[in-house]
Parts: sequence; C-alpha cells; structure tokens
Amino acid sequence: MRFLRAENLDVGYHHVRVIHNLSLEPLPQGEVTSLLGPNGSGKSTLLRAIAGLEKIGKQGKVFVGEQDISRISVLERSKICVYLPQSLPPRIHMQVLETVVTARKIAASSPNAASYLDEVDEVLEILARLKIDDLALSYLDELSGGQRQLVGLAQALACRPHLLLLDEPLSALDMNRQFSVMDVIGEETIRRNMITVMVLHDLNIAMQKTDRVVMLQKGRIYAYGQPREVITPAALSDVYHVQARIEPCSKGLLHVMVDGVSEELS
Repeated sequence: MRFLRAENLDVGYHHVRVIHNLSLEPLPQGEVTSLLGPNGSGKSTLLRAIAGLEKIGKQGKVFVGEQDISRISVLERSKICVYLPQSLPPRIHMQVLETVVTARKIAASSPNAASYLDEVDEVLEILARLKIDDLALSYLDELSGGQRQLVGLAQALACRPHLLLLDEPLSALDMNRQFSVMDVIGEETIRRNMITVMVLHDLNIAMQKTDRVVMLQKGRIYAYGQPREVITPAALSDVYHVQARIEPCSKGLLHVMVDGVSEELS
C-alpha cells in the first residue's frame, strides 16, 4: 500500500515561519483526509508545500510511497500529484468538455494513452458523476462560480493522480452540492486507490465524510486521527476558541453544535 508522509517541513514568508518543523503521519491510499484549523493555521500552506509549490527547508521531505517527491522535477511530480487551488478556473472562452479532456490528455501523455474518443467518454462520465454533464458544451466564461469550481474538480479527477490535493473544493457550492461532491470524492478515492487530502472549514462535513483529520494550530499539528477522535469539545475550545458539543443526530451521525465563543474571546 502507498502512503503519503512528510518529515520536518518548515515554510515561511518574508522571514515569518508559517509551518514549524511539521511531520505528517502516513496517510494511506483509498482514504480522504481533511486538514482543519482556523484561519492562518497553515492549512493551505501545508497543502502547497506537499504539492511542491512552497520551499520546505533543507531538512524537509515529502514521500509518496518510498519516493521523495520533494526532490523531483515539477514535471515528474505532476505525474504523481494533482493540486487544485482555492481560486476558481479562469473565465476563458473554452468549452467545459474540452478543458477537462485537455487536462486528461496532458496527464496521460504516454505511448499507451487512450484514444480521444475514449478520453471523451471518460470525461463525460466524470461530468455526469458531478452532475454537470449538461454543461459539457457550455463555455467557462458563461458559468457561475460554483459551476466553475466543479469543472476544476472534474479536471483534477480526470488526471487520475496517485495523490489528490484539494484546497477548499466546496467553497463556492451550495449545501446539496457539497454533500454530493464529497460522496463523489470519497467514491473516486476508493475506486482509483488515491490518497486524497483536502482543506475544509465545515467541521460537520469533515466529521461525516472524511476518514481522517489533521487539525492544525499555528503551523503545527494539534491532533491527528479519526474524525471523532480529533473533533472534540476540548479541541474546538483550544484551537477554534468556541464552546461546542458533539451530539448524535436522529440517524446516529455525530454533529458539531457550537454554543458560542469562549469566554476569554467574547
């Protein structure tokens, strides 16, 4: 089984350290891991560091399986890892189908790459799973922000990476789409045997729809484990400074209930 792990990551901007000698426990294939933490805790910076978009210090290493991907070229890394940033795909005058097929063709550049028609069929399947196949012939500059976010996710999934890194992939989506998209991400992670790591702000989605949680506080790992082990009233008080309860709903799923901010910050 292939794992993602990181050792001794240090990341800073303008002499201000954002990630402090961080080491990440092995994250396995076939599971979705959420990165949680308040604004400024280092979630997006950590994701970018794993993707190779931030310098990680001389001692820093990022492994996928036994391969140290922090020491390979951007081109070689792109064959292993796909990173989807917070920013939405640009409003360009290009059809949705063609943008996703192009991403797929670039990722699959090899002598054994599928034919164009096979790639189109695969992309249409992905668009259908994300419920945007009706937009296949629409142009990106005609779409809403949420629709463009779904196109970006379709591009990432079409690349079939070993490691999928998603930075707030639900931020422009309504509640219905958030949960349905999380189902697709989870199913694709299992089907493709990917390692999926995503930045989230919604604690209930993390609790119900992800397999593992890494909670960050001021550039360090506060806790790591299964959602119910990490997302606790004590952790939410320490990290988010809120008074919260974790309660089962009528279907038995755990739900985060926030009663207010901690007294020292009110």
